[in-house]
Amino acid sequence: MLKNILFSIIITSVVSTTGGLLCNYLLEYNTIKCIVTLFVLQLLVFYIWNSISQSLLLVRIEQEQTKQAEYFSQQGVEASCAYCKSINFVPVRMDQNNEFQCDACGKPNSIYIDITVAQKAQLIDKEQLSVSSYMKDKIDATERIQQGQ
Repeated sequence: MLKNILFSIIITSVVSTTGGLLCNYLLEYNTIKCIVTLFVLQLLVFYIWNSISQSLLLVRIEQEQTKQAEYFSQQGVEASCAYCKSINFVPVRMDQNNEFQCDACGKPNSIYIDITVAQKAQLIDKEQLSVSSYMKDKIDATERIQQGQ
């Protein structure tokens, strides 16, 4: 970190010195005054730039936290406390431990998620089970029996 700060000060000094010498050569102003003015001006401009950047970053972080809170509210479970059995709404995530403090008694709790795998069921066609198709099949069978006699 100290290396980065030192490097930044050296770059600022080189730019200020170059600008001060150009200011003296082109405009015939005092070189030292130009160097100091350019150095302070660079510090001021980059301070403002960094302040604005950090403010925008904080706003974006806050927006992301708001989105994350909305996401948590969609994936939650009402869990009863292991100690006092009171119901607590707890956001559940699959990528971290799901722990919560009970709202009623304040004791720590953990949520363990059990995943069960099952075979996918084949849905039965509704047409085969409808009363009208059953009656139609019964009538057809009755007619065939009567025709066979």
